[in-house]
Amino acid sequence: LEQTSMIARIGGWDYDLRSKLANWTYITRTIFEVDEDFIPDPDNAISFIVDPDSRIRFLQALHDLLEKGISFDLELNILTAKSVPKWVRLIGRPEYTAGELTKIFGVIQD
Repeated sequence: LEQTSMIARIGGWDYDLRSKLANWTYITRTIFEVDEDFIPDPDNAISFIVDPDSRIRFLQALHDLLEKGISFDLELNILTAKSVPKWVRLIGRPEYTAGELTKIFGVIQD
């Protein structure tokens, strides 16, 4: 499955709202051109979205997910850690435990 993800350039990510910990797969790290020991968090993840329109659309979609449980599917213009501009597709979904939003997760495709 990892090879399939590498061929398709599809990475995974999640963010646990209780522990405040984020996880990125190897492919996600590759897409963003960060080191293997890079520790993602909401602030440094959003910092890759430097295009103003992309940032506004992402922040609105994130707000709608957190407040209303609405999933998102966006194409965003990012700038990697090595200053390479890229278009990516970012999909996010909510996860609930006992009716409470506890995690957001999704995929990113280069």
